[in-house]
Amino acid sequence: LPGVRILVILREPIERAYSSYIYNYVQPSQRQQQQNQLMILPNSSNTNGLLLFSFEEMIQAELTFLKECLGPTNNGNKKVT
Repeated sequence: LPGVRILVILREPIERAYSSYIYNYVQPSQRQQQQNQLMILPNSSNTNGLLLFSFEEMIQAELTFLKECLGPTNNGNKKVT
């Protein structure tokens, strides 16, 4: 195809995951806490009392979900609720 340009952007996966965690989870949690709308779970492994899950817990949950979705018996057909 003449005149076609391909742009490839690469990011370090852990840095990208942490950035997503901050943007999609930490910042909304902080806003909800400031508005007194956030329920804090007392048994969270995070010691600052703000976040419901630590970054490590979120990564582990994501890996578990991906393994279930992409496992050989599921063929990617897991229903997301």
